[in-house]
Amino acid sequence: MDSIKKKMQSLANETANATARAERWEVEVDKNNHTADHFEEQVRTLQKKIQAMEGQFDACIEDLFNQTIKLEDMEKKHEVSVVKSTPRGETPMPKNKIKALTSYFDQFCDLSA
Repeated sequence: MDSIKKKMQSLANETANATARAERWEVEVDKNNHTADHFEEQVRTLQKKIQAMEGQFDACIEDLFNQTIKLEDMEKKHEVSVVKSTPRGETPMPKNKIKALTSYFDQFCDLSA
C-alpha cells in the first residue's frame, strides 16, 4: 500500500512538472509568435517603401530618358546651327570638342562655387 502511495505521489509530481514545463514552453511560444508578428509587420512596411521607391525610380528613369532625347535633339540643332553660322569660312567646332569644353566649363563652375 505504501509503495502505491509513493508511486501515485511520484506520478503526481511528474505530472505537475510536465504541466509546468508545458506552460513555460507555451509562454515562450507566445513570445516568439509576438516577435515574429512584429518582424512580419516590419517586412510589410519595408516592402511598401520599396515599391514606392521603385515607382519613383521608374519615373526618374523615364524622365531621364525623355530629357536625354531632348538633349540629343538640342545638340543636333546646335550642331546644325554652328555649321550654318560660320561666317568667313571658319571651320565649325566638332561635337566632341563642344562636349569637352562644356564639361570643362561645368567643372570650373563647380570649383568656383
